Parts: sequence; structure tokens; C-alpha cells
Amino acid sequence: MAFLFKHPQSQYWYAGWKDENGKRVNRSTKVEAKRGTRKKAQKIADSYEDTAKQNRTARQVRQTIIDLHQDITGRELPSATVREYCAQFEAMKAGESSKATKDHYRNIVIGFTEWLRERADADMNDIRPADMAAYRNHLLTKVTEVTATKKMKGLRTIFATAHREGVILEDPTTSMRFSRKGKSDSNRLEKRPFTLDELKLIREETDGEWHSMLMFGLYTGQRMGDLATLRWSNVDLLKAEMRIATRKTGRTVTIPLAAPLLKHVQEMPSSDDPTGYVHPELADTYENKGASGLSNQFASILARCGLRDAVSHRSKKKGRGAKRKGTGVSFHCLRATAVTMLHEAGIPAATVEEWVGHDSAEVHRAYVKIGRESLQKASDALPEL
Repeated sequence: MAFLFKHPQSQYWYAGWKDENGKRVNRSTKVEAKRGTRKKAQKIADSYEDTAKQNRTARQVRQTIIDLHQDITGRELPSATVREYCAQFEAMKAGESSKATKDHYRNIVIGFTEWLRERADADMNDIRPADMAAYRNHLLTKVTEVTATKKMKGLRTIFATAHREGVILEDPTTSMRFSRKGKSDSNRLEKRPFTLDELKLIREETDGEWHSMLMFGLYTGQRMGDLATLRWSNVDLLKAEMRIATRKTGRTVTIPLAAPLLKHVQEMPSSDDPTGYVHPELADTYENKGASGLSNQFASILARCGLRDAVSHRSKKKGRGAKRKGTGVSFHCLRATAVTMLHEAGIPAATVEEWVGHDSAEVHRAYVKIGRESLQKASDALPEL
């Protein structure tokens, strides 16, 4: 039976019991150690012990199944700790995924194993649905609902793969539910197009490589990371086109260079090395600090234009996991700007979808924002009765 004792350095009752491995465990009940509170603290202590017994029983059941499988097949069931299997999963993904996807899973694994602490070196089967729910709730205090959902879906993929491979007998993520708040306006940057006046404001506030990024972003509709790491080998001045494999989807797109962009590229100081970066300083920032380094720089430009609130990038002692406020416009809005302008110019949707590199019509529609003028033309086209 679990017992209570007073810790010399705490105001709370402490519970003592043996865990599923027979090891003595002490934990605070968070019940103040004073007259009349012992019974309440004892109930909490007993619940700690009951959980340990349930874990012990589950482990015994798993061991019985493992022994039975070996008796019948002559083969041992595969096993791995959380840390070991995550490393195996990352190695598997390394040969079949883009760098962005590999980085995505790397960040998920780091965050989850750091949260687990010493339990990251326990068997994968020791992770229960309650652990996954607790980690999801932990994430929701640190990041937006959108980011938390992406991370939890990544963990679901890892555990589902482990289950298919027989590494775990039960998948703890099967019954996991995700937040439905992810689509709220407060949790994401606006994917709206810039107006012409806004583009002129941004143009006045940019120079050097950021001016070039503005030109490439508007006239190719590509993502910030792909343009920051663009190499001269991706640009063919003879054919007047740009050809890249996008980091996010791996899809290769070929984009004829619009006259203003072609003129801009022809005036740029080129490199004798075809593998050299078109924007070397921004490429260095992206490779060393990731997308956030570039996003912060562009956010500062937008703030000077009055298009979003100024954000201090100095540490506020909240840690890297602190929740960020997702408000305002971003570099990604140039992608929405390009797509919307092409649609309003009468370019067929299928052509624009291929030009920008969208993987589906559904994704493409999310970027199209029809302007007031086009809507007015549609209204005016209706006959008078």
C-alpha cells in the first residue's frame, strides 16, 4: 500500500510506492501537509500506486504475448526504446523524403524525447494513450494549435509505423483527438494577396538581396526557402526560365521568367560557379537559422511599411518552445498575390496551378482571392429582368 510522509523541504504530503519495476518512487501529492488533509493525500497516493499496478499488469501481458510468439514461430518480436525507434524511423525517412520533411520529423522527435526525459530510453510499448494526450496538452501551452496538430500527426505516423512493424502491440495514438481550433484567425498568418500600393511600399523598403527576393517571390510565386537557396544552375538565361524542385513537395516546376524579372536577373552580378547561390547571404541565414531567420527579417520590413506589428526578436526568457502570436502578413502572401493576379488576368486555373506548383486544385483554391473589381464585373454581367 502507498504511504505518506512529510518532505523536509516541501509544504506538501509526499507519496511513496513501488513502480511497475519494483523501484521505490516518491512524488508530491500537491496536498498541503496539515491536519485534516491526510485522507485526501492518501487517495492521491493510492491512485499513483494503482497506475503502477496497471502498468505492471500490462507489461506482464505483453511479455506473455512475446513469449508465446517466440514459442510458436521461433522468432523474437522486434523491440526498441522510444529513442532507438525514432532514430530508426528518421533513418528510414532520410532516403525517401525531402530535407524539409526530414527536418520536420527531426524537430518532432527532439521535442517528444526531451519531454519524456528518462522515459525516452524505455520500451516503446510503455508509452500509453494518456502519455500522448499529456504531450498534446503540453504542446498546446507552448505553440499554436496548428503547430501542435502537425507535431502530433507526425508522432501518430511514427507510432503507426512501429505498430505495423510489430515493434509495439498497441498504438497509443489510435484514439488521439486533435484540436479543432487550428483554423482560427489568431493561429495563422493571413494568406491574402498584397495590393499594388502595398507592393510599392515594400519595394521602397527593400534593397540588395531582399529586393531580389521580392522580385522572385512576385514573379514566380515560389516559397521563401526555395528562393533563398536558389542556385545559378536553376536559372537559364538563354531559355529565360527558372527550374527548381520545391523543398516542401519535391515537385519540379519550370517557370518562364517574366520580362521584369528577366531584366532584374540580367542586371545581377552572376557567379562563375553554377552551384553558387543567387542570394548567398540569405541562403546562409536559411541554412544556419532555418526559415524563422528569414521570416523575422521580412517581418521587420513589413513592420516598417506599417503592414504588421513590429516584433522584438530579443529573448524574453520563455524558451524556444514559447507560443508565438501568428498575426499579420508574411512573405507567403507574395505567392497568393501572384496566383490571384494571374487568375484576374484570365489565365486558366490549370495553367496557374502548374505554374506555381500546387499539388491539387483544393490547395490551389485556398490561394485564390478574387478582388472587388472582378466580382463587380461578374455582377454586371447578369441580365436585367
